[in-house]
Amino acid sequence: PTLVYYKSPVIMTGWQFIRHKVVKGHTDDITHVAWAPGSQYAATCSKDLSIHVSSPEGHYRRTDLTTHSKTPIACFFGADNSTIYIVDRVGLVVVVTYTIAQKTPATWQRAKASYEKQTGKKAGKYFKYHKILSKKGYWTMERRVKVSPDGETYPVYSAAYDHKANIMVLATLRGSFKLVSTPDITELQVLSVGRDPLDSVALGAKGDWLAFGCARLGQLVVWEWRSETYVLKQQGHHAGVQCV
Repeated sequence: PTLVYYKSPVIMTGWQFIRHKVVKGHTDDITHVAWAPGSQYAATCSKDLSIHVSSPEGHYRRTDLTTHSKTPIACFFGADNSTIYIVDRVGLVVVVTYTIAQKTPATWQRAKASYEKQTGKKAGKYFKYHKILSKKGYWTMERRVKVSPDGETYPVYSAAYDHKANIMVLATLRGSFKLVSTPDITELQVLSVGRDPLDSVALGAKGDWLAFGCARLGQLVVWEWRSETYVLKQQGHHAGVQCV
């Protein structure tokens, strides 16, 4: 599996997509691709349990992170580009952050020792040095929070994130969802909108509306979470709902 960057079509290229860069590294299917605000970086998560951070910039070196024991289904950049939220199939959210090191060896050793003391675990791959453009630093795991709406009973099917409103929504196989705030990952709302899988979820421009697509029923549901009211609940599609 590969990630391919293309240049947007313009009149000078005859409105053709021009392949710009190819990034390899995953050994299994890619499950999600996320752009950072400003489109400087992209993150991909895969069934091989790894997350890769890359950039269309030619001088950027790909970063590999390993944070989950279950398949990650989505990853999102925070507004500052230095935070990544990773969601796996059982609803575990892992927050990793990038810190620019002034004195790389000493800073890295302190961060590694602090992590191992707090968790009792050996520091993993995300403590290796990488470059974000020209700034050396290291990735660290800030927190791991289980936020699955149904515990481990039903897997998380889809997730969405709004970096402006700092909210994330996780939808499950049995039609329920949980809304959480970031970066502290605290619960805002839990609701069931049916008994069928929510295959797709999207957030409105202001972060107030949540849209869910159910392929099995051909149904579209729009929920206003602040007032806790339905904006739309329509079952009029004859084929599977793939995106909203």
